[in-house]
Amino acid sequence: MDPSDRPTPQVADLEQTRRRLLEWLQARHQGPGQISLGELDAPKATGMSNLTLMFDAQWPDQPKPRRHVVRLEPHQGKLVFPGYPMDVQYRILDTLGREGRVPVPPLLGCEDDPGVLGAPFYVMEFVPGSIVPDIPPYHTEGWLHDDLNPQRREQLWWAGLGVLSDIHRLPVAELGLDFLDEPQLGDTPLEQQLRYWENYLEWGMEGHSHPVAREALAWLRQNRPQEQARALCWGDSRLANLIYTLEPVPEVAAVLDWEMARLGDPVQDLAWWHFMDDSFCVGLDLPRLEGLPEAAAGR
Repeated sequence: MDPSDRPTPQVADLEQTRRRLLEWLQARHQGPGQISLGELDAPKATGMSNLTLMFDAQWPDQPKPRRHVVRLEPHQGKLVFPGYPMDVQYRILDTLGREGRVPVPPLLGCEDDPGVLGAPFYVMEFVPGSIVPDIPPYHTEGWLHDDLNPQRREQLWWAGLGVLSDIHRLPVAELGLDFLDEPQLGDTPLEQQLRYWENYLEWGMEGHSHPVAREALAWLRQNRPQEQARALCWGDSRLANLIYTLEPVPEVAAVLDWEMARLGDPVQDLAWWHFMDDSFCVGLDLPRLEGLPEAAAGR
């Protein structure tokens, strides 16, 4: 068996994980009474970068249980990133939640001590809604393809870009998001990201050569712009990282997955949005789903 296919300890013994999580939640509960925690569920389709568990919990002062999500730092198998600072993701979500202009899931807490569940984690409330799947490609099947007409698909697309714009308009310094600055990697956000991806390439290739990637990085350095905007960039900006409500019109209920968040030029988020969309149609030699605007479309 490939090591990446082996279940993590949190999934291999869900009952033990449930008991430890209940103890953690109970210790954080300030009021009287006991918290009731249902069985943990480990969904199979929860992205590629974090381990996700779901559960129902009921606090003594609540009339009925509510759905919650645990995001855990991965620590075995084939990792997508060399590092997973869960506290950084949590701090971004917490800041956005308090600011209120960008919809994110309500948070319950973050734990850096791996001794609690075997890895750092944070807990948030489950946000109901619909998520556009990457697999199978949404340009060929799935609810976006089957259940929405072209007009509503276009509304969904622009709703996502509207939230992306809201992210980029946030006052970075005023909200304390300057902690995302990484001066050890360079003097500007763009320099920092180029250095990050150079380091990422070294990590990912594990001593092997990749001439095309090296050539691309060299081109980016030689052709980087001199003047750069500085804003909060989501990083992994794509349809599949948004939770939508569909009635009466498609709207974004929550923005997920902040592992790639950086300070930088908002243009990079827009480019990633279109790149990821093209990857699931042009990149697979598939027809584009009617109603989804082309990259050149304006409003």
